[in-house]
Amino acid sequence: MNLLSSLWTHVDNQPHKPLYTFINQQTPTTLTYAEFDHKAAIVAGALQQYGVCPGDRVLIVLPQSLNYLIAFFGCLYAQLIAVPAYPPARANQAQRIYHIIADAQAKFVIADKATIELLKDQAQQRNLSDVIYIDIDAINNVAPANRVIPQADTIAFLQYTSGSTGNPKGVIVQYKNLQTNFIMMQEGIGMNADSRVVSWLPLFHDMGLIGAALQVVHLGATLYFMTPLQFIRRPMLWLETISTYRGTHAYAPNFAYQMCIEECDPTVLSKLDLSCWQVALNGAEPVRLTTMLNFIEIFKTGGLNPKACYPGFGMAETTLFVSGNPSLSGLRYEELDLDQLQQGHALLATTTSTQTHALVNCGKPWLESELLIVNPDTCQQLPARTVGELWVRGDHVCAGYWGKPELSKQIFAAFTQDSAQGPYLRTGDLAYLNEQGELFIVGRLKDLIIIRGKNYAPQDIEKTIENVSELIKPNSVAAFSSEFDQEEHLIVIVEIRARLTKSQAIDLTKEIRKHLLADHNIVAKDIVLTGRGGIAKTTSGKLQRQLCKQNYLNQQLPLLQPLEENLLAS
Repeated sequence: MNLLSSLWTHVDNQPHKPLYTFINQQTPTTLTYAEFDHKAAIVAGALQQYGVCPGDRVLIVLPQSLNYLIAFFGCLYAQLIAVPAYPPARANQAQRIYHIIADAQAKFVIADKATIELLKDQAQQRNLSDVIYIDIDAINNVAPANRVIPQADTIAFLQYTSGSTGNPKGVIVQYKNLQTNFIMMQEGIGMNADSRVVSWLPLFHDMGLIGAALQVVHLGATLYFMTPLQFIRRPMLWLETISTYRGTHAYAPNFAYQMCIEECDPTVLSKLDLSCWQVALNGAEPVRLTTMLNFIEIFKTGGLNPKACYPGFGMAETTLFVSGNPSLSGLRYEELDLDQLQQGHALLATTTSTQTHALVNCGKPWLESELLIVNPDTCQQLPARTVGELWVRGDHVCAGYWGKPELSKQIFAAFTQDSAQGPYLRTGDLAYLNEQGELFIVGRLKDLIIIRGKNYAPQDIEKTIENVSELIKPNSVAAFSSEFDQEEHLIVIVEIRARLTKSQAIDLTKEIRKHLLADHNIVAKDIVLTGRGGIAKTTSGKLQRQLCKQNYLNQQLPLLQPLEENLLAS
């Protein structure tokens, strides 16, 4: 079985069962399995009329909608390689789209009329004039394509990374990668045909596309989805939708759970029934223990089962899912000796520990997949409770990056030095395994701050600063190191919610320095307060530390302009 054969089996056996329900208006729109199959086959037929060849790349640049999924599966039906992306709101936001078109050598773009006009405007200047644009709304009166079941090693789509660690790269996702990951999630998260997934996650992102939209197809289940903007505007709508549609599975990055905490409406909370929620998966960015504990404390009054909270780890290069504990096993974590952790040893805290640090348990790998912790410099395997780079092996690991054979060899074909085991995927994440083989993520390898021989995870420093004052915007602090006078120093960028007076800015900076010294015994060389948009993030909300650092060094940050005290007084 693979994604398409699973879909067609469900179309034949349960044609009238709802597959996708899009909640973007007062009257949600639903497509059954049979209705969706027919629409996707028509898109495939239209593509074939354009003279496509199997393996051609087709960029999908549509708003979050049923049409997005119809276009995606239309590409698969026509034996094409889909390339999910998102529509730029303005011409100056189209740079990423042009980069993907060129990198993927995409011959076709499926979009709506407005996006096509925007992209065409600058296409000739970028040597992209040969691209054929297809208006999704203009497809009609076309004979549906015939069913063709792809081979396991056929490329289904290119998952372009969010760009949190550099320029977007196209991860090659084969049907066999998808099938393995589907089964891993099915077993690890406890899913079946009766599961009801509720999502606002972007359909161009691996967690929203694979974890939600494609996983339900594998199972024969149902997805209820909305737009990311709906969630950002009113986070409680996500929880209301789970309550209304009796959602069993809903996933999000840590910042989304934090937003629900901050925007919790007591009136709405009193009407929620979240007892149906079996798996509240937290992934795609570092899982913060305090966020999950606070989320449990607030929303258990709305029926949330505390054991539903599910920390997990995954990445685009592994299709999606890497590790997690069995569903309904609850939130688990370890309290570590911070001094030892900074030396690379993940030892449990004792009564003699001067400072401690809690890390969330992200569980074990599933099926036949394998995790190793390796010294990133020597490529030697490290023992339990030693911090090193996480390496992953299994059929869910993708084939590499599109058009980048040398980089793919470096990242996707690593071997250990001592026993020549491999090939493994080098994740670039710092982590450790405990004695039971359970995974704990410490941070990103390239983001690690090393000052005078001591290791600091940037997210720990960022967490400390976020808690200094309510003036600081949540999830909007970037910590990194930079060299001055041949020595590494800590630099911190802090995005502020609103304008401050000069004295408020000075006081806030002093408080930040005081907390950094008390919690981490570290002094920041520079603390930069910025206004709105000062912290660079990906479209999925991930912090782009390296871009923040680049903006800092290039003096391209929107610096906070303090208000004059006398103007406030008047």
